[in-house]
Formats: sequence, structure tokens, C-alpha cells
Amino acid sequence: MKAHTGNEGNEIVDTLAKEAAQDEEDRDFAYDRIPISTTASSAKEEGLKKWQVQWERAEKGAICRS
Repeated sequence: MKAHTGNEGNEIVDTLAKEAAQDEEDRDFAYDRIPISTTASSAKEEGLKKWQVQWERAEKGAICRS
């Protein structure tokens, strides 16, 4: 992107991304080895933690519930 020209940090990131995309031989990601249920459970747990924080900060339960 032209917007990244001259910005050293963005240029470094672009270079690393291009190198990673070209190194197909080194791709051995384990993303497909994580069960969907584990991901769903983690997302649910994180949502409950955020809700609990909101509940503790709310002055009225009806506001938090909505």
C-alpha cells in the first residue's frame, strides 16, 4: 500500500508478511488441531468474565442485564 511508504514500522511488517506468505514449506500450523468446542468454551468464559465485571460495576441490575 502506498500509505505504508516511508513508515518504517509498517514497511517491516509488510516485509515479514510477504516472507511468511512465501515460506509454504515451513507452514505447519496447529490451528486445525484445536477443537471447536475448546474455542467456544474459551469465548463463553471470556464473555462471562466481562459480564461479571459489568455486573459488579453497575448500580442497577436491569441496566447491566440489558
